[in-house]
Amino acid sequence: MVIPADRRARPPRVVGVCTLTTRELAGQLHDAPGVAVAGPLMTANLGIEELVRSVLRHGGIGVLVVCGRDSVLFRQGQSLVALIRNGISAADGRIIGATGHRPFLTGLRSSDVDEFRAGVRLVDRREVLDHDRLRAEIAQQARQAGGGAARTPGTALVSGTAHRFSPLRPVGRRTPIATAGEGFFVVSADVRAREVVVRHYHDDFSAGHEMRGRRTESMVLGLIREGLVGDPAHAAYLGAELAKAETAIRLGLDYVQDIPLRRAAHAAGGEETMPATRSFADFVTYLADLLDAGHALTADKPIGEQVAVDSARMIELAIALEQECGVDLPDDLDLRGATPMQLFGAAAPFREAAS
Repeated sequence: MVIPADRRARPPRVVGVCTLTTRELAGQLHDAPGVAVAGPLMTANLGIEELVRSVLRHGGIGVLVVCGRDSVLFRQGQSLVALIRNGISAADGRIIGATGHRPFLTGLRSSDVDEFRAGVRLVDRREVLDHDRLRAEIAQQARQAGGGAARTPGTALVSGTAHRFSPLRPVGRRTPIATAGEGFFVVSADVRAREVVVRHYHDDFSAGHEMRGRRTESMVLGLIREGLVGDPAHAAYLGAELAKAETAIRLGLDYVQDIPLRRAAHAAGGEETMPATRSFADFVTYLADLLDAGHALTADKPIGEQVAVDSARMIELAIALEQECGVDLPDDLDLRGATPMQLFGAAAPFREAAS
């Protein structure tokens, strides 16, 4: 077999490239000859921990090129260089000689750090932004490193670090708006002004306040500051809806409160975008996701007996089934008492649109 000249000349992929805060440089270098992986580094603690894990997980990286701009505030580049040169304090995990912001690696074992330091050779090119110069140097470093003995990958995976997270289920119950005593909010997207609009109404439906903005975080914080939102569950719901509206404006999507984001009708040739559900199993999964059930639903058991849902969530479900799925719900249908099989039977237009 004859190996093409360009493949014969290509150096082994043994170089890791850290571009610090210069994200675009990582994109320019990720496919350079000799590069195994390239990416930015934004912090001097958790970011460096992830970098160490990635290098050890890969197993074949023997050279680490540090380039790009270092942050004058976080000093993650200086801290990374200090780690390779000096290691960490056994007492508290602080990087010895680091001047970065909180340079503590409490999520790594000392043996992980020792293996990382022993396995890579540092090439310090901080503040170098010329990708052509860097590509040439990376290729040279890769050839010099050759195909040396690789470490056994996977010796420092997340499961072996000092941090062990306790799993939590993504389920919970929202306090009904009426009992929260905060009135209610109507969220909309003003596409022309590129602003998210939230209007607050009192429990008697009289107008309360209006807020316009472009950033979800500042809007939620403003509502909390004004005392309009105090219940954590209500704040979580409102934050999610405002974020949806902000995303819809940025990406040109249709926003309807309590409905999953969809492509704008004009972008789809005037047709609505519906979930591609064909089977009963798909439909049950769709229902479980809408209700945040956290488990599979039984086909012939009423929804209200399987999931603890309040009136607000039932309203959301009805809106989703009618507007998102095109389901024609009977006026006298009790969603809590309906089974997934009964709703699937009413979803004939939905299934036809997906087929």
